[in-house]
Amino acid sequence: VSAHIHRRLVDLLEENRVVVWYDGAGTMRALAMQFTAPHCQLVDTSESILKSRREADRIFRGLNNPDNATLKNQNLLIYCPRQRGRTDEQRCEDPFEVFAVFGAVFGDKESESLQSLARQAMPEHVAEIDRLFAEGHPTLSMLDNLQAGQSFPLLQDCLGSDAPLAVAAEVLCIPGTVAKIAATPGVMDELLR
Repeated sequence: VSAHIHRRLVDLLEENRVVVWYDGAGTMRALAMQFTAPHCQLVDTSESILKSRREADRIFRGLNNPDNATLKNQNLLIYCPRQRGRTDEQRCEDPFEVFAVFGAVFGDKESESLQSLARQAMPEHVAEIDRLFAEGHPTLSMLDNLQAGQSFPLLQDCLGSDAPLAVAAEVLCIPGTVAKIAATPGVMDELLR
């Protein structure tokens, strides 16, 4: 799934040079912080919107500027861990909307949600992906592990193993394990399976 998202973003950057990546659920933050692509400058707006806007402006002014050797051939990716505004008024209040209008947007359509992207990346695992989303909130790493053949990703994430013997031993012998499983959505269903 991570590789699929990376390819989509690289394609958008090559086509538009400026991409604003909205991640309302914040599920792809780890991928964003590790994102690398040729000639790409990443601006993370998680910490300070004002500093991020200034940094994005600085990079944007350098694009195609023959006097700026460092930035003239760069692309700009802006990561926003929030939803894009739905109405014109909400979009006018977004300090990064101008970059979205100039370039491209990723993550604001239903087809760019984590579940939809996972289904597109692994059509052979659609039933398992839908089950994971119905039972809980899978992480990007859980979805990436589906491709590797991991059969119980929620148990793996919760207990550190999905091997039946290790899970049974932990449930039977380590106090608090059952409470931990019960507190994590979807894990009990995988344990029963």
